[in-house]
Amino acid sequence: MRLPSIRPAARRGTRAHVACVLLAAAALAGCSAAPPLRWVQLPIDPSPPRSAPGLPAQASEPARGGAVPIHLMPVRLPEVLDRDELLVPQGPAGLAPLSGWRWAEPLREAVPRLLRDDLARALGESRVWTSPLPAGLGRVQPLRVEVVLMQAEPQARGVRLRARWSLGDATPDRAPRGGVFDLSVPSRTEGAFAGEPAQALAQAHRDALAALAAALADEVGR
Repeated sequence: MRLPSIRPAARRGTRAHVACVLLAAAALAGCSAAPPLRWVQLPIDPSPPRSAPGLPAQASEPARGGAVPIHLMPVRLPEVLDRDELLVPQGPAGLAPLSGWRWAEPLREAVPRLLRDDLARALGESRVWTSPLPAGLGRVQPLRVEVVLMQAEPQARGVRLRARWSLGDATPDRAPRGGVFDLSVPSRTEGAFAGEPAQALAQAHRDALAALAAALADEVGR
């Protein structure tokens, strides 16, 4: 009796194997063609004022040591900023990541730290504190800041920052005062920033944050 031939099954297996190999090769080719990720951070220092026209000027001298210290409370950021992509506008209400670029440090950590540094630069290092407060500090003015919007403008022309703030009085029976700051900072496109939209956007984010600190310092000094 003749045994059934197994060649058709073998051929089908061979074709399936070849197909899998081709798919794997195509996937590898696609991965190799993707641009490598690069990382950018908020610079430690903002741009010199002359390179960012229209920003509020920071205080020329730190406040005197006898002024009531400021307690900068935890800064609130919208959830959309809690990601590592650099987001740019897409359409009327859309956002898209800037291809090939990521934030090296979460903005929820960088923004409060740099805002505190900018306030200390404007008001004096001994004037601005964050939690936990040192023992024996005495009365303080609580400063609350909520970043409502911190987003690149269309075509990455700049960054818009909108923030609510509230400053409590050192005297408990006085109501806090506050308001909203809405700032737009242009991107720098000259020099080292020419042809580098991610670098220019990172610097514009930093300049917007410095502008917010300058405006807050001006309110604190009133």
